[in-house]
Amino acid sequence: MPYISFILFINFEKGENTMNKEDLVLQISVKSGLPIETTNKLFTAFLDTLEEELIKFNYIKLVDFGNFKVVKRAPRKGYNPYYKKTTIIPACFEPVFVPGKALKDIINREAKID
Repeated sequence: MPYISFILFINFEKGENTMNKEDLVLQISVKSGLPIETTNKLFTAFLDTLEEELIKFNYIKLVDFGNFKVVKRAPRKGYNPYYKKTTIIPACFEPVFVPGKALKDIINREAKID
């Protein structure tokens, strides 16, 4: 366990409220009791599957957590302040996450507002 405490201490010392993939895999590994290598393979497989399904424009619904979907953004005008010119930003597809009610409720109940 000293390795895990050391990593969590480093993140605390950096003063960041950000988790990267490595941090998330480590937390899942600790909570599940699975080895880090197994957890990493499972997490990578989850992300790969999510990506593959979104590429097919499939709607992914995780009950109580949220939904993943792909939406089409219309072309729009943009402004480049460096060149002081307007430009057209082309249409594109964008992945979107919509949090579920249960996730929102947990965050609003547990989060502290400064």
